[in-house]
Amino acid sequence: MRILFATDGSAHSREALELLVRLTFAEPKHAAIVTVVDTAELPGDIGSAPGALANLKRAIADEARRRLREVTDRLESSDWRVKILVREGNAAEQIIDLAGELGADLVLVGSRGLGGLSRYLLGSVSYRVLKHAPCSVLLARPPQEDPDSAGRRATAKDSETRVVLGHDGSPLAEAALDLVFSSGLARTCRIRVVRILPVVPHYRMDIVQTMGELWVRDRSKAKEELESIKARYGMQAVELSTELREASDISDEMLRITQEFGAHLLVVGSKGHGAVSRFLLGSVSSKLAHHADCSVLVVKGALKDRGES
Repeated sequence: MRILFATDGSAHSREALELLVRLTFAEPKHAAIVTVVDTAELPGDIGSAPGALANLKRAIADEARRRLREVTDRLESSDWRVKILVREGNAAEQIIDLAGELGADLVLVGSRGLGGLSRYLLGSVSYRVLKHAPCSVLLARPPQEDPDSAGRRATAKDSETRVVLGHDGSPLAEAALDLVFSSGLARTCRIRVVRILPVVPHYRMDIVQTMGELWVRDRSKAKEELESIKARYGMQAVELSTELREASDISDEMLRITQEFGAHLLVVGSKGHGAVSRFLLGSVSSKLAHHADCSVLVVKGALKDRGES
């Protein structure tokens, strides 16, 4: 598992680090830790001494490496193989390019928020990375302090992580399943796989729809797929449950489920087909990434078989 962890030393980056330590990945575990010095933000007037700008950049890079060393120590104590990278330029562009250069399986970034409603809004960097990275993206977000969901998180065993995985029968949903189980994430997780069948919200059309032959067939197929998932993966998780629901708004229902389950992590596939569009977010995954009260993993494709040792 190769992970690119982008950090800026913020509280959300620290949350991302703790999430990475908490999650259990299969060996080998490789992490490249990067911070980006945004040269556009450097002061325009830093004096006339020769080499003043170069000296300032050097000082900033040295401080960045010092902070990254603290992250490295934390990960190496959890058996990660770590290397440190400091880049200059636009943060989002550098992270996206680096993910491609390293052949990363996953980019880990902290979402950004200042409390209240803004805690649900992604910062410009994390959103661009989520939208354009050439691999899956994990957005780390501190869990909402909700009396119900947060309480369930607090009473769970320290080694236990609650994961909700949205499954719609698509190849990307299967890729999400594969990532959760083949990467080793399921070893210490309580996992709930959820399938939501969309219903027409117009007056009484939901009743007409759910009584139709096609609907009955789709519902039966969805049940069979969930049972198949339990049969394939049931022995690989601390606990694996499945649930089939009906809703007029899939995103809202998924958000409701993460709260009910007290999820630490929501896993969904991005939407698209083909070499380019598979890297773009669909409306459901985008809304979930913006509004979930827990960390969100958006899966863009299957893990690469690297044969690493």
